Amino acid sequence: MAIFREGFSLTLATMIGDVWDVQPAPKDHVWRTMKNPLGGGNGMVPHYSGTTLDAQARYAAGTKTILENYLDGKPQEPQNVIVGLGKYETKAYGQR
Repeated sequence: MAIFREGFSLTLATMIGDVWDVQPAPKDHVWRTMKNPLGGGNGMVPHYSGTTLDAQARYAAGTKTILENYLDGKPQEPQNVIVGLGKYETKAYGQR
């Protein structure tokens, strides 16, 4: 709550948040419409903004492998499966 008070009084220069309690942030979330003294808007951006070129190459290679396996009728690598047979395949996702 203190951050909101500081933000509205314009004495807080910068606030960086990583995630919201509800993902994605609701359409009426106050930070979507906040203005700064210079008239600019908010800085809510997707999480991809900080990936390196190396990481992007890994994403592309992984996507290619998943698609090739699918098209060739091969099983997917376990680390690439989130849901299988109607349930989460790992506790890293979903209910734990």
